[in-house]
Amino acid sequence: MENVRCKCGKIVCQLKGSVVLIKCRHCKRFVILEFSDQEGQENEALAKEYRPKIEYK
Repeated sequence: MENVRCKCGKIVCQLKGSVVLIKCRHCKRFVILEFSDQEGQENEALAKEYRPKIEYK
């Protein structure tokens, strides 16, 4: 599992294959976002290729 951190160093979410896990700071629930690749395969290398782009603004 790969951590995605803000520029300040705080963990924003975690990535595992084509799944993004976001934990709410207030209620501690997890929001799970799943992204499927175009061929429906759950290969870790392909999932990284189709992963959403993360930008800091």
